[in-house]
Amino acid sequence: MAVLGTGCAPALPQGPQIVTGAPPATSLFAVHTTTGMGVADASGMRGDRVGDYRDIGFSQDNSLAYAVDGDGMVSALETAELLVASGRFDCHCARVFPLHDAVVGWWHDGAVMHADLRNPEPAVLRSITLPEPRDPLDAGSALAGTELIALDRDRAVLTRIESVPGASWGVNHLYVVDLNSGAVQQFGRIPEVNTVFRQAAIAADGRSVVVAGYSRDNVACGTASVHRLDLATGAVDSAGPPFPSCSSIADIRADGADVVLTRLVWDRDDAKTLLSSTVWRYRDGWTQAGADPALRLITDPLRLELRRTGPAAPFGTLTGDLYLDGKSLLGNVIEVRTAHR
Repeated sequence: MAVLGTGCAPALPQGPQIVTGAPPATSLFAVHTTTGMGVADASGMRGDRVGDYRDIGFSQDNSLAYAVDGDGMVSALETAELLVASGRFDCHCARVFPLHDAVVGWWHDGAVMHADLRNPEPAVLRSITLPEPRDPLDAGSALAGTELIALDRDRAVLTRIESVPGASWGVNHLYVVDLNSGAVQQFGRIPEVNTVFRQAAIAADGRSVVVAGYSRDNVACGTASVHRLDLATGAVDSAGPPFPSCSSIADIRADGADVVLTRLVWDRDDAKTLLSSTVWRYRDGWTQAGADPALRLITDPLRLELRRTGPAAPFGTLTGDLYLDGKSLLGNVIEVRTAHR
């Protein structure tokens, strides 16, 4: 796989390569590129694989870098030597979440599943039956299937969308499930959001969840929103960065003790034209952390910035150049994930 960097790194061989004297795992990061995925450090790509991938990341113990391909197959690389790990399995999903050690979890057929990446034997971690929504729409409305939007070893964040017959819109009902006790916490629906929630981030301290929303308005191209769920009080705080008409959220994640998101703003008169991409950080409130054309800005444990360079289409794939500590490192990057501290 040829991943072209904008720096002066030498050409690398195709496919996973044996790397001796591997650096500490926290100096590594996983990248999803236009031609595949790989594991890199400050010197560039150290091992890579060609393919069509949807999701990348590290196991919680940083011993493996995993990827989910377009067919829902999960595979992994050993970070110590970047050899293909023995395990490979079908999760019937588009994304998995690191839980503990080398174990990942995902949603399938009404249950949170889990498996060890080295010797995967997928099994049910917890079957979940959600209660009826506490604030349903009028009689005759229908509930769609359950979506998992965030997961860690203690909790699952789930959403169900409800709509009336013939409607092109719907409302979300949000739930947080304690995986240890099975207790379900309802957060109800957020009236200003009329499309399915797809992204959320659980704060590092486990006290809150931040959910990315989007509302179609049938006039322009819709408006983004962000909603912070306080797990202790059950309150929902919908204060966020300024989201003008024709905006969307491209990414939301925990970064150390903070949560960061990428805000996209599109041209109201030509919704296919991207005007800006900026990164915003939540600590005690929302502040701008990265200026256009930033797509990602990660500070913990490494300072990585992904700057948009490729073409843009609403809700399409955005690509850019990846910088480490201000130094251009790799090109044609879609996504980057750092190891866990």
